[in-house]
Amino acid sequence: MAKKTRTSGEILREDYTWPMTVGQVADLTGVTRKMLRDYDKRGLLSAARTGEDVANNRKLYFPEDVDRLKQIRVLVTYGFGLDEVAIILDSGMSVADALGMRLEELRREEAHIRNMIMFARFAALVGDDIFETLAFGTSDINGFAEALCATERFQAYVARQRALTVEEQDAIWAAFCDLIEEFLLIYDDLSMTELERFVERLRLWFCEAYCPIEGLELLPLWTLFVDEADAAELAEELGGEGTAGFLQATVFFVWAKQTLFGLAALAGDGGEGLDSDAAVDEVARYLCGRLGLVLDGDEPIPWDEEDRQELCVAILGYLEKLLEDPEALEIIDPAGKLPAGQSGWLARMVALAA
Repeated sequence: MAKKTRTSGEILREDYTWPMTVGQVADLTGVTRKMLRDYDKRGLLSAARTGEDVANNRKLYFPEDVDRLKQIRVLVTYGFGLDEVAIILDSGMSVADALGMRLEELRREEAHIRNMIMFARFAALVGDDIFETLAFGTSDINGFAEALCATERFQAYVARQRALTVEEQDAIWAAFCDLIEEFLLIYDDLSMTELERFVERLRLWFCEAYCPIEGLELLPLWTLFVDEADAAELAEELGGEGTAGFLQATVFFVWAKQTLFGLAALAGDGGEGLDSDAAVDEVARYLCGRLGLVLDGDEPIPWDEEDRQELCVAILGYLEKLLEDPEALEIIDPAGKLPAGQSGWLARMVALAA
């Protein structure tokens, strides 16, 4: 019969002579004498005393003290402060449970950092001051989204929502909160696929809560996250400061990926599809539709042609920068399917639009 492997606790108790002094425990564990004295002063690891049997009343450590010391070091390694460690150990909570809680916090921190990195790439693309963008979104898109909110047709959709009963409105916003919370809880695989899935669910929610949009249109969804919008304030309450900006960046990157593939198809190989006025008009119509400059049917939002052109030029400029930004491309196109190396066709679109 194979000999049973001893546990580290059994080895500790069977192969060493107990009790041990401070110096012996320091040599055994690698924890400095200074740390051991600090733990003793805090009451975190109180060793027995030799008393009258040994001169100088030295501290004596037993196997259970070393077991507790191991737990202290593990908890400290995972970021717990010594005051927190004392509470955990004295409360009877298992180290495994405490570590489970800490790992949950670390995943949240990791997700937040990853979100902020994505948002920083977005802020760099749109060229705004990052602090202004974090607080209020990019000024170009915000301005047109607010103009969309002010149109009579959009206000009619808002009025329709306000005509719902309190219970119906509560159900709509509860569904929004569930959607945001579920998205913010995705830690391990916040891939482009997950971003696209979230934005599609957000689009479907928007269709139910406000107005129907057949495809992913940028401006209608952007209205959710402009400064002081109800959805933006709810998002900040659920996810903390900066959440609305992160969601804006998410919407933009998903929209940008889909729109870039559409524009590339219209441009053809190297921009050959842009050789006629009709082709340029087709690109303009496509981009206006993708932006949401047409809420329903074929009637455009009643803005000046100059305003629409300004928005299209600004957006095309953002997309051109995106194709030249390896980090941003890694977010939206990790498989490398976009024609990033042939961004001249997009530059030509910008020139034509201007």
